[in-house]
Amino acid sequence: MPRPRSETAKPQAAAEPRPGARPEPASGEPAAGGVQSVDRTLQIVELLARSPTPLGVVAVADATGLAQATAHRLLQALASRGWVRQDADRRYAPGITMFRLGETSQRHVATAAQPFLLDAASSSGETANLAMLEGTHAVYVGQVPSTQRLRTFAEVGHRVPVHSTAVGKVLVAFLGQAEITSLLARSGLPARTATTITDPDRFRAELASVRRLGYALDRGEEAEGVACVAVPVRAPSGEVMCALSVSGPETRVKPGDGRRLAQVLTPIAERFAASLAPDGEPD
Repeated sequence: MPRPRSETAKPQAAAEPRPGARPEPASGEPAAGGVQSVDRTLQIVELLARSPTPLGVVAVADATGLAQATAHRLLQALASRGWVRQDADRRYAPGITMFRLGETSQRHVATAAQPFLLDAASSSGETANLAMLEGTHAVYVGQVPSTQRLRTFAEVGHRVPVHSTAVGKVLVAFLGQAEITSLLARSGLPARTATTITDPDRFRAELASVRRLGYALDRGEEAEGVACVAVPVRAPSGEVMCALSVSGPETRVKPGDGRRLAQVLTPIAERFAASLAPDGEPD
């Protein structure tokens, strides 16, 4: 009887894909093209959110490294959902959907900040504030008032100039120089009190000091008799998300208290930032 032969099956070559067909993703894995499209779309959303002026298709393509045709296609898709809008010059800017998301985000950030604002207020004995940059102004999104009888108060939602407030200086100081120049060109440096910085060179020097020290001061520059110290709250990327501050009457918050209060606020700001970081990202 003939002995059975052991044959090794030859591997069959994979079928050649049809011309123009997309490669099939491995089972359970997202299609690479889909993820890439999402990433490219978010690049555009983030670019327009940061830009002080509307951008055309060419500018968007140059800034993101996308082909102009791809940038145009994604901008059209975003416009159809209200994420961006097109002006009369055919340039793109944030749309109503982005603004609504921004308002919702501010509410969520303010809620998340509440225990940290309480910590800042109790540790300093002064009113604690949280502010975010909105256009050419800083807007207060959260606050815990001081328990002292004489105290400062800024209504949540109140908008203040960036050049006359500690929170505004912190929010602007870490922007790129081109963004700072554009913002100042639109907002100007109007005097709010006798001590407001109104000279552009002096204000730029003030911002350089904020970057060097890591905190900002407002000594009666927005409201007479009121002093404020602010520190940045940073995203994992290092970008400043918002500003944490304490404010009080100048009779209590004296010029020499800036460093001491910044040392109180900085670890609180860092813990707050860590609480907002996505899982798996560094604090």
